[in-house]
Amino acid sequence: MAPDLRLLILPLPEFALLPFGAFLDKLRFSADDEDYSRQRYCRWTVIGLDLAPVPCSSGAMVQVEATPAQVDWSAYDHLVLFGGRNASATAALAPRYRALLKQAAKAGVKLVCVDNAAFLLAACGLLDGHQVVVHWRHEAEFRVAFPRVRLLTGQLYCFDGSRITCAGGTAAIDLAVELIARASGRARALKGLADMLVDESRDSRHALRSLEAGAGEGRLVQRATALMRHHLAARLPV
Repeated sequence: MAPDLRLLILPLPEFALLPFGAFLDKLRFSADDEDYSRQRYCRWTVIGLDLAPVPCSSGAMVQVEATPAQVDWSAYDHLVLFGGRNASATAALAPRYRALLKQAAKAGVKLVCVDNAAFLLAACGLLDGHQVVVHWRHEAEFRVAFPRVRLLTGQLYCFDGSRITCAGGTAAIDLAVELIARASGRARALKGLADMLVDESRDSRHALRSLEAGAGEGRLVQRATALMRHHLAARLPV
């Protein structure tokens, strides 16, 4: 039986482990019946420029299963990139990854950016004309670096044709749910959320309560705190 969803997983150096693990575990729950963890309805392969393990930002290593030369692009629908901890360093990887990414795009594989991976695709010119989402901490930095790319704010993820972007963190679970729902239906997409101790999947426009200032603070303080958070990378005067 051919799987409904076929993905290549590309962790970039110093990638964040939280969205990577959350995304893969959601795939695992939906990929099989019960909790057998077989890749029946979803199939994925971890790839890299070579077969060397890739370090995440917390030091753990992820083993690569295949290189681009070993990949049959026609056997996959999506290439999912997990960005590095440092946005500018991730963008600087463009010379190393440009050929791989353009090969995937030419083959009709949809490019999915999680966390700071959007900086790499933008640096490769692969987000031109698309709407994108990045982590709120890096919105100002992204605008400065790529002023011609339309950046959406206040969203967990965005589907825009052959480009899909996600802010990272636990939003990777919500992204996985949406990808699976579009390929296999909502019932299979929601499978396993209770096992992951997740109450419900969130809409792409879900507003994060954690970005709001403390309840005991006044409205002016809340507004000032919110402005500072959204402009951490900008040189704004007081």
